[in-house]
Formats: sequence, structure tokens, C-alpha cells
Amino acid sequence: MQCVSTITFAVFANGTERTSFRPSRGLRQGDPLSPYLFILVIEVLSKLLHKSLRALEFSGIQPTRTCPTLSHLFFADDALLFLQANVNQCHKILKVLDVYNTASGQRINFGKSGIQFSQNIGLALKRQICDVMNIVQVKEGATYLGLPTCWGRSKTEAYNLIVERVREKLQEWKLKLLSHAGWEILIKSVTQSILTFAMACFLFPKKLCAELNSLLSNFWWKGDPESRGIHWDSWDTMSMSKLKGGMDFRNFNSFNKALLARQGWQLCKYPHSLCAQFLKGLYYPHSDFWNARKGTKASWAWASILEGREVLNRGVRWQVCNGQSIDFWTDKWVTSSPNFHVKSRPPAGCSVSKVNEAINPNTKSWNKALLHRLVSSEEAAGICATPIAIVNQADRLIWHHDLRGNFSVKSGIERNSSINSLKPCATDALCPICHKDTESVEHLLCGCEWTRAAWFGSSLSIPFAEGTIGSIQQWTCEVYQAIKNKHDRVDYVCKMLWLAWYIWKNMNNFVFNHHPIDPVATIFAAEKSFCESASHFIHSPHSPSLSSPARDAPRAWSPPLPGRFKAKCDVAIKPDSSRAYMAILIQDSKGSLMDGVVRMEEVGSVMQGEAMAIKWACLLTRDLNLSQVEIVSDNKEVIRLCVSKDVPPWSCAPIIEDICSLANQG
Repeated sequence: MQCVSTITFAVFANGTERTSFRPSRGLRQGDPLSPYLFILVIEVLSKLLHKSLRALEFSGIQPTRTCPTLSHLFFADDALLFLQANVNQCHKILKVLDVYNTASGQRINFGKSGIQFSQNIGLALKRQICDVMNIVQVKEGATYLGLPTCWGRSKTEAYNLIVERVREKLQEWKLKLLSHAGWEILIKSVTQSILTFAMACFLFPKKLCAELNSLLSNFWWKGDPESRGIHWDSWDTMSMSKLKGGMDFRNFNSFNKALLARQGWQLCKYPHSLCAQFLKGLYYPHSDFWNARKGTKASWAWASILEGREVLNRGVRWQVCNGQSIDFWTDKWVTSSPNFHVKSRPPAGCSVSKVNEAINPNTKSWNKALLHRLVSSEEAAGICATPIAIVNQADRLIWHHDLRGNFSVKSGIERNSSINSLKPCATDALCPICHKDTESVEHLLCGCEWTRAAWFGSSLSIPFAEGTIGSIQQWTCEVYQAIKNKHDRVDYVCKMLWLAWYIWKNMNNFVFNHHPIDPVATIFAAEKSFCESASHFIHSPHSPSLSSPARDAPRAWSPPLPGRFKAKCDVAIKPDSSRAYMAILIQDSKGSLMDGVVRMEEVGSVMQGEAMAIKWACLLTRDLNLSQVEIVSDNKEVIRLCVSKDVPPWSCAPIIEDICSLANQG
């Protein structure tokens, strides 16, 4: 506690220190150290309450036999205590609080505290308990964290309270002194934050969300939430990011569902938390979260979380590690499939039910012969490109639309909002050009036969195997990271953007204007536009040049230290396929070749192939019983992920984890 007693404060005026003083009342409110000290101290109160609960001095509450006993909850500097309406238990609680006060020096503010009773408690007992605790009963209409402490079947009171709070913030007289930039900060930092806690707990009706959007839209365009002037753009557009022409405002319906989806994600990622155990005991004691039903007596909070589950269902899938927990035919785990399900039907007499049954237990690789008997060749190729962990790891759920596999409110909003996704251009669910696969952004830009020909036939020479692109964003990041010379990235990305634009444009011309598809003409138009834009930048005195500088000269090979070894590995991907050919060479300090190996693997990306080559280099050094081995690769990002504690992308996470495990064994 020396940091508390030795702290000093200084007063500065015009950049000069005028005076300093030592506080006599401990840390000031808002001090960064205060929350950490409070957590350490309040843990003592939690231990005292648990000890008293085990001694049966008070009972807590347990709604069902499958629920854990709830005795107390802490939120910031607030404490919620749960006990039976019994005078004896009240005395026991007061005794525990007195011990805590004496030990910590903190005093309970009974003047700001309140008691709330269930409906079956008599008036006389209520008064007696209030007198014993010296705490008043919570009045009707009281609020906590901006919401009513209780309500009946109608949620109107809670809705009206929230709308009025937003309206009050937008109608203060001081707002007239703000600029338009100040209005933006007010909407984002003040008004929208008022609703965060409530929307993270409960699903708001669409009508209420539309009313809230209307209040903010009126304020933005006219400076008054009640004014109905001309709105020069829709709120949907204003809710888009600034890069897409919007203002980064929130569409409350999408924001509400994304927050509830995060609650569901927390229940799945942390099933042993108190909240997860409590909800499981109440609503799905004999099931799991994904198969839980609403029931006939669902609370508002539980019904809201189930709505958030619908958002999760659009992007949550299994990541294969050992395959023991994943159902081959019903679960979502195939990255190359638009809905992550196996599209093929089980053949007659099929006995395969789990994914691990399609994995060779000895080599920890896919059983290709079995896969080709179970599913189509296209699906088999996509499945074989899915990495498998050598080290025995449990399968895990990931959010497919995030690079690291973690769900975030931002990605949930983008997935839930229709304005942030490209609309299908045809009423048919199939691609309007090839009529072979489901129409999706990934298929239209990279998966269709003519688009794959355009990508490979252009100067980019990018090969695409059928069904290997799970996400455009993920693929773009991997291609960008694969460019080793950073000076080449500008040209490369510009060419990619021009070609993608003309692919999209020609596809629309085919659908709406019936123009024939011509990959050669598409490539020519994209290359021409790129050259014109490059010429503009080159002749502009204020713009960077798009011309590619000379590549750095290759570094000379440097031998390892005496007694050590160096393993060099590299990968080459066959054009228009997912096959990657890997080479690993091991040399000693004199440069003599110790051993080497060449392998062929199915991969889904360049980064995955580079990581796979490093993994096989680790396996080779382990088989040779070599220690003190330096592994060399030309992919800096993969090396960084192997030596850091950063969460790797889901596309190569099992491989990176295998590399780290093998390195620790050595």
C-alpha cells in the first residue's frame, strides 16, 4: 500500500508547476490505480460471503436444482446481495459486512443502498428487515444502470425511459454552441453510448430502433430531434463507414443484434462462467447453447440472446483440430462451402459420422480415397486444403468472418446489415453465368470459371482452385502479406482492384444488358485502366510513383554457428490448383547437406503453404534428433506468428500451434 500513501499531486499553470501537495484521503476518484486496488480488496468480501454461505449462515437463491446458488454479484463499486427474507440472515450479512469494513477500512454507504423484495413478502416483514438493515426499500420506478429495476409484462416503461434520455441529451441548450463536428462527437460518444448497456441485454423492437435512428437523424440534419426537415441522405447510408461514404453512425437495429450476439459468443467461449452456468441451469440443462429452445416462460433477456444467436449462426463454424467433436454431415466446418456444410448427401451404407473418421490417425492427414467416395471431387479438394493439427487439440468454434476467428460487434454489424454486403444480381440462387454454384461474392469474383481464367491470364497470374476461397477479405489479406517486397504492393493491389472492378462490371453487363462474357476483354480493360492511373500518378508531382523499384539483391547464405544446423524451407503453389510443393534442406555449419525432403500438400492459401513447410521442417529435425536448429523461411509474417504470442489467423492456426508445440519439445 506504499503507492497509496506516497502519492503526490502537482498543479500546473501555463505549462509551469506552481505547487504540489500530498492527499490525505487516499487515491482520487478516477485514478488509474483505483480499480485494481478495489478488485483486490473486494475479493476479500467475496471470500467472506462464500465462507458464510458454506456455513449455512444465509441461503442465497437457487431458481432450479440445476442452477448454481447465487449469493452476490459485484459490478464496479456496487454489490448485489441475495438472501432469504429472514431477520436472522440479515444479522449474519451485517456481521460479514462489519468484518470487511474493519479489515479494509471501507464503509458501506447505507444511505445509497436499497432493498428489493419478492411479491410474496408481507408488509410487516418488509418493515422489520428494513429496520434491521437500516436500508430503505427500493421505490417503484427506480432505475439501475439506466434501466428500471423491475417491470411487468409490458416493456413500455423501459422503452419510454430510454427514448426520453436520448431526447434530453439532444435538446440541451448548450448544443447550440457546438459546431457540426461537435454534433458528431455528441452522437457517437454520448448519445449512442447511453444505449449500449441496455442493448447488450435486451432486444429492442424494430419500431423503437427506427424511432431512435429518426431522433439522431433529425438532430444531425436540423439540429433538433423533433424537427422534420429535409434529410439529404438516408440513415442507412450514414451508418456506413467513412471509407464507404457514410459517417460511422450506428444503425440501432443492427447494433442491438450484434451486441446480443456477443453475449451468445461469451456463453460459448466461456461455458464455465457464472452467467453461462446460471442460464444453462435455467433454460437448457440437458442441451447446449446452439440447440437450446426458448421455452414457454423465457425472460426478456433469454429471448433476446436467442435472437443474437441467429446472427452467430451466419458466421460461426467449427475449426478442425482432431475432428472428434464435429459431425461430418450436419455441422458447419467446410470452409470452401458458402454455408460451411457438406453439400453432398451421405452415400448408401455410409458409416462415417464424425470428421475424425476421415482422418488418417497415423499420418494426421486427410484420407483422400475415403473423401472421394463420400463427397464430390470439388468438395474433397476443399476439405483436403483444410489444415489438421498434429498435436491432439480439441475442435473449437470460430467466427469465420474475422481474421483471428473471434467475434466482435463490428464484424457482427457488418454481417447483419444488408448495406455492408453486395446484393445478388439475379433472382436465382445459382450463379447467373455458370449455373453450377451458389451466387456469392467469393464465387462471382474468384470462383466462377471465367473469373478464374481472368485472374490467371492477367499479369497477376493468380491461380484459383475451385472452392478454396472462403472469404474475400481473408484472401486479400493473405495475398497482400505474401508480397515480400513492400515496394511492389502498391502496383499489385491496384491491379487487383482494377481487375475485380471489371469482373464485377462485366458480370452486371451480362445479367442486365445481355453482353457476352469475354475474359480477354476484361483483362485488357483492367490493364489499360491500371496503366492510365499509373501514368497519372507518375506525372503528378504530389503523388507517389506506382512504378516498381528494383528488387533487393538476394542475401548471401550465412552458415549457422558451430554445432548448430540450419533448415531452409520454401513452397511453390501449382497454378490453377491448391497443390503446394514444399522443399526442406538441412545444412550444418560447414554448409554440408545433412538431409532434405520434398512434399506435396493441399493448401488454401500461400500463408498456409509457407506455414506447412515450416511445420514439416520441424518434423524432419525431430525425426533426425537434431537440436539447436535454425529454421529459415522467406515469409516474415509466418515467422513472426511462430515466435510471438499473437493469435494466428484461423486459416493457419492449427499449423502455427503445431510449430510452437514442436519447437517447445526440441
